[in-house]
Amino acid sequence: MSYILFLVYLVLEMTAELAVFMPVNGLICKFHFVFLSVPLGLANNLIYWASWGFTLALELSILASTCLYWNAGFVESHQGLIIFGIWLLLTAFNLLPVDTYGEIEFWIALVKVVAILAWIVFVLGNLLYSGTIFQTYTANLPSSFFGSLDVPSAYIVRFINSLVFVSFIFQSVESIAITTGDMEKPQETVPKVTRLIFVRIVVFYLLSVALLTLTISFDDERLIGGSENARDKLLSSPFLISLINCGLNENGVMLSTFNFVIFTAILSAANSNIYFGSRCLQAVCEEHRGSSLATVFSKSNASGVPVASVLLTSALGLTSLLLRYQSIATVFSFLLTCCASAGMLMWCLVGLSYARFSKALSAFGVDRSRLLYSSKWNLPRWAPFVSVNIVLILLCNGLSCYWDFSFLALIGAYSTPAVFLALWAIFELREGHGLNNVKDINIYEDTFRWSKDDESCSAG
Repeated sequence: MSYILFLVYLVLEMTAELAVFMPVNGLICKFHFVFLSVPLGLANNLIYWASWGFTLALELSILASTCLYWNAGFVESHQGLIIFGIWLLLTAFNLLPVDTYGEIEFWIALVKVVAILAWIVFVLGNLLYSGTIFQTYTANLPSSFFGSLDVPSAYIVRFINSLVFVSFIFQSVESIAITTGDMEKPQETVPKVTRLIFVRIVVFYLLSVALLTLTISFDDERLIGGSENARDKLLSSPFLISLINCGLNENGVMLSTFNFVIFTAILSAANSNIYFGSRCLQAVCEEHRGSSLATVFSKSNASGVPVASVLLTSALGLTSLLLRYQSIATVFSFLLTCCASAGMLMWCLVGLSYARFSKALSAFGVDRSRLLYSSKWNLPRWAPFVSVNIVLILLCNGLSCYWDFSFLALIGAYSTPAVFLALWAIFELREGHGLNNVKDINIYEDTFRWSKDDESCSAG
């Protein structure tokens, strides 16, 4: 996780610097067109947009499954109706004015934030009070650190397998560049938000993982959740097992409350998927208005809502209705891997875009220190490192299939990169001329923002 977290931090820093320099809405989907090429921008952003919609489909299915705890019979009989009802509600939220949508999302997200903070305080307090803070972890060394003893190749496979799945946890960190055009002072707001995101990652993910490690044995059988019963599935949650290990009773009120927290957390994520996906689609259509259809999806109503983009993005979520005819476990890993790979492709192109941005600055004799915001990290050197590492992760993602072969897993591992390359080739043949020439990137155009006090950076 630390390895992926380091890559995420560098992606955040590069995104922040680009967002302040080019403060437009939907920036994360636009700077590929400027610093790379139109074909690359179209190929990557169409996949990125689709990943938001298919992630929504996954989460709608999980929301329906979460409801099984309260009334399994009704949910099993009306699963499609429940999924459609939740989808309709979330779509309606996203068609509201942005400030109203933000208020709704705030209250939904507040439930999970309060819950996880309460969990951290309770578990940490219990460990400190009982004096058994390292007892569970040290009791099983070295297995608790390395896992069950196995051949060396097994450890390599597990590590590679974990990389893409761990990256899925951090998906959307780059979304700070979705609405930069609405910020009055992006040079102040974007760096502040970037720091808050990193702090959130450390608190909510690293600290949570550390506490789970200290309270649950690595070979705890409850983690497997062998039964299909809704209650047993809920009891296989590591967060709930941790609470039980800290002395709480698994009574009905506790389980129902915990299930509600899970439901609201997934609901918040699903709600955000429609928002970010629709803004991504709108940004692509604004940048590349090649048809009347693109013009439709680039428009917003009087309240600033891209209605057509919202409806098309949310429509992808209705593919969750098809999952009722197939086991969720069968397709979950497939879709999760595809969506995680799409996010990593975006991170890869952030690195490539930043490298080209840096070359453009050098071509015009501009030092990074003259930007409104420049990271303390030497990003021109780290950008290639990020992109190369992500490419290697994506290439190695399917290696585990050779040890435990699964045709569906193999397709899931490489389908997203394959579709990206195919789309890139198609768009390149239709309208491409290779990468944009660095010297043709006009870093003084109106879209870019320079320091008002630096007259040498004025256009012309």
